[in-house]
Amino acid sequence: MFNHFRIYSASLLVLTFFFGAVTASAQYSFDALRLATQVPGQDAHSVALGSSSAAQLQGFGSYIVNPAVAGRIPSSYFTAGIGMREVNQESVYIGQSTEFDDDQTGLTHVGFAYRVPTEVGSLVIGGGYAQTADYNTAFNVNAHNDFTSRTYQFLTDYTGDIAFNTFAIDDIHNELESVFEYGGFMGVDQYAERTRRGQSGEYSLFLATEFQEDLFVGLSVSVPVSNTVTQEIFIEESPLDPSGQPVYTGEENTGTYNIDQVLFEEKLRVDAIGLNARAGLLYTGLPMLNLGASYTTGTRWNVEETFDAFIQTRFFDVVTLDGDVQTDGDGEPFGPQLQDELQGEYSYSVTTPSRLQLGASTKNLPLVRLSASAERINYSSISLSDFDAADRETQISENNFINENFRDVWNFRAGAAITLFESFEPRFGWALMSNPVDYIEDNDRQFLSAGIGIGLNQAMSLDIGLQYGLWNTTEDLYYVDAATGIIVGDDGAPVTFYETAQQDVERFHATFGVQIRF
Repeated sequence: MFNHFRIYSASLLVLTFFFGAVTASAQYSFDALRLATQVPGQDAHSVALGSSSAAQLQGFGSYIVNPAVAGRIPSSYFTAGIGMREVNQESVYIGQSTEFDDDQTGLTHVGFAYRVPTEVGSLVIGGGYAQTADYNTAFNVNAHNDFTSRTYQFLTDYTGDIAFNTFAIDDIHNELESVFEYGGFMGVDQYAERTRRGQSGEYSLFLATEFQEDLFVGLSVSVPVSNTVTQEIFIEESPLDPSGQPVYTGEENTGTYNIDQVLFEEKLRVDAIGLNARAGLLYTGLPMLNLGASYTTGTRWNVEETFDAFIQTRFFDVVTLDGDVQTDGDGEPFGPQLQDELQGEYSYSVTTPSRLQLGASTKNLPLVRLSASAERINYSSISLSDFDAADRETQISENNFINENFRDVWNFRAGAAITLFESFEPRFGWALMSNPVDYIEDNDRQFLSAGIGIGLNQAMSLDIGLQYGLWNTTEDLYYVDAATGIIVGDDGAPVTFYETAQQDVERFHATFGVQIRF
């Protein structure tokens, strides 16, 4: 097996993957979609009411929905809060079901609002940080795959060089093939675990004023930031034959590699910073109803991505150069472990779409205060730019993919607050985030929420919000590029094939906030 140095093939691989390495390690379109996503609720008060604040002052983060409602802030205050999230995902992959979960704790908001003394009307200025989205994902798979191998992706993506160095792929039959293909593919046992953690938030300054009686105007300028870390471990092992022996224990005369295991690890970090602005209106002149609207400009993000990839292969019963069989610490025959790693970084820009918010809320009703809002987002207008000249083809293909597969959607939110008690306010909410991707079915996300507001004294209040989200989605594990020719369509032409896992996701979010008035 190790009787040649593969110098010629290695040279070709270095040239091929040097120019492709920096562009193939991320799904740019879905990284951009995450940047464009905002989860309902920026603080405990808003979370409990489904973040339905387009026409109603709720918590500190209401200005994220409509800065005009900040003009209704009754007194100056300082506020801060934390949130604890847990995501549980049940995955179905090749008929096998597994469950996995992950949790994260972090700052939800911190900021201030100052009500400027005025003779008539109101003028409120403020600023701070408010969380707008989180990216918790956690799933694993455990199955036997008779159809494809994760090593097929090594043939065309940025990991090709280190996969070649470790014999995960090799120049077999005068072309690159997976180590599991040499002598015929006999399936692999697959074990994988992927976690994604991180969040987005905005640092903002806002101003709201009663421009004329019953008409409030608000403006804000924000610097959104996003940090995400995705880690993956993917293991493929030789399955056992009916006699209990690994199927890839081929000796020289069998025409197969004696591969035992291929281990792939990847860590991808995405850091982004952007700029946007909002303008909003709030009209309170109707007898029992307030109306609100706001517009958020598209956000221009500068994105920095860094990645680490590691591949390790392990082989059975390898004979050393002196003719001895290599053994492990227990004296059992055992093959060598070959490993290599790759690190890199790259940058590009993303423009995420503008948002239109429309809403209404009740007033002067006995016992209850209701609110509802609708949000329009054109996800198909997401665009990628500023790729290196050598990567412009990737930029064009990703933008075409976004335009063809991402939807323009309406999201809806509603909330109800019980006003029966003087210093104790129960709250309930609901939100629907519509599926933004055409080819993923049943991917609408629903959020149910509840909470309470407690007035501790004239200067301090406490807010608690609980949110439960549930949805179904599809997660790509790896792909087999059409360029490999391994997978063909009904017409016999090569196609790109994705191995996917169906996901049932449950997300729990508990938030706590305190407001100190001055």
